[in-house]
Amino acid sequence: MTVNISKPSINIREKIAELDKPSGIAGEAVLRADSVQEIRNQIGAGRKNLLINGDMRVSQRGVYTSATALTHNAYYLDRWASMESGSTLVSTLTHSSDVFSGTTVNTQLYNVTTGATAYTGGFQRVENHAEYIGKTITLSARVKSNSSEARLLVYCSGGQGVVASSAHTGDGSWELLTITGVIASTASSLACYVSLMSAGAGGVVITAGDYIEFTQVQLELGSVATDFEHRSYGEELALCQRYYQVLIDKAAGINSSQHIGSLYNTSRAFTKVYLDGVMRAAPAITATNVSMVIYTNNSSFTSSSLDSTYIYKGAVGLDFGGTYTSSSGNACHIDSLNSTKIVADAEL
Repeated sequence: MTVNISKPSINIREKIAELDKPSGIAGEAVLRADSVQEIRNQIGAGRKNLLINGDMRVSQRGVYTSATALTHNAYYLDRWASMESGSTLVSTLTHSSDVFSGTTVNTQLYNVTTGATAYTGGFQRVENHAEYIGKTITLSARVKSNSSEARLLVYCSGGQGVVASSAHTGDGSWELLTITGVIASTASSLACYVSLMSAGAGGVVITAGDYIEFTQVQLELGSVATDFEHRSYGEELALCQRYYQVLIDKAAGINSSQHIGSLYNTSRAFTKVYLDGVMRAAPAITATNVSMVIYTNNSSFTSSSLDSTYIYKGAVGLDFGGTYTSSSGNACHIDSLNSTKIVADAEL
């Protein structure tokens, strides 16, 4: 005996649409998200990039839009130290910009003018590395280069050593390079490199005209390189100021006048500059081209020396030397002249 069973056809799309999903408005937004980054933004998952100034927008130390000769291990753009190994390699740094995916981005550009077997590029030291011991991390960056020795490296001192990405193809295009690894329990520091360098963190053959340009550098927890996290300029600047702040800069118009103070005696005029947040550590104070005018009791006096500094948790006391004929204890206000610049540096 044969039994024939028939079943009416159904419209799958209609049935799916009829499903009563308890997702709510927020859930619907997450379901419609086009990327992991958009989902993070929707649910407020917090900040993910462990690096600061990964998009190269903040440059408190100066304007480097023209090629600038490098000093090894010196800082130019905020939080990024530069490398130039050996005595014969010569390279320059430019705070540049480029366009990819239809968007203009800020970049760091390292150009080699005299070649050698050496390495060059930029790196960032990560604070509080112990928080990431035993965890999987991923480093990613947009990199453009004409050298097949351009790569990312993660370096952990204390026995773990170096983990390197695959190299750039060297075809002069923008490429996304990534590294994933686990921070070992023996790690005593953590730094991320974008450079012309061997996979073992050694020198490579670099010729005049070689370059490496990079932006959107991101270090995050997990094994996947997600979309770059875009923070506002104000937030990025505040993060940078934990490590470096400009206290007075006449040329840039930063805190250049109306500092209220007093005359300690006839050779010392004292004032206090408040910091924009607490810095990582007690900062080193550097002053260049000091030229101040001190107004007190209907008289004015000049000073060309910062004789002493006093570090407080949220402020820095500045003691300007000079010859002041006004009485000790008199109130004063202090203005900067010419190209006076005073900075606080608490970098790693």
